[in-house]
Amino acid sequence: MKTGTEEKSPVKVRDVMKTPVVTIPENEPVKKTAKLMLEHNIGSVVVVDLLGKPVGIITGKDIASRIVAKSLSPLKVKNKDIMSHPVVTISPELGLDEAAVRMKKFGVDRLLVMERGKIVGIISSVEILNITPALLEAVTEIVRVSAATSRNEKVFLTGYCELCGQWSDVLVEVNGKFVCEECSAELGEGEST
Repeated sequence: MKTGTEEKSPVKVRDVMKTPVVTIPENEPVKKTAKLMLEHNIGSVVVVDLLGKPVGIITGKDIASRIVAKSLSPLKVKNKDIMSHPVVTISPELGLDEAAVRMKKFGVDRLLVMERGKIVGIISSVEILNITPALLEAVTEIVRVSAATSRNEKVFLTGYCELCGQWSDVLVEVNGKFVCEECSAELGEGEST
């Protein structure tokens, strides 16, 4: 059963989530977590219990503020003592809009992606921000074309002609194909939209 959120967003969490997710047991020392983050060049590690279930998350900021700033020993402090918990999760089938809503609601910048009780990925605000400009550009173009078409104005696009393959700064639609002005004239459809 689809919810309104699933139908709204063209981009799903699955499309941008990072995999595999690096995990570490809750009873390991924080030093091992820091080493894992460095080895994998990542900003967070998911903390799991003895059964492998996610119980928390540790970020570089957590290590800096809860260990380094307090002059604690990363060899003596366990992951379970500094992890952020509970972990906020999301389904891979939900849209990025829902991911952004959850991040804001819970004040986090990472969501653990879970499917059928298993960890399948992680998504951070960085992935959402990286895709946002492309989404805005696509939506802007759709709105521009829709508005122009609804006013019966001629819509010009830029790209390669679907007949001759040449680049054109002015493509027009003729019989469902976007063609350059020369091909449009040859087809006798110079005024087609």
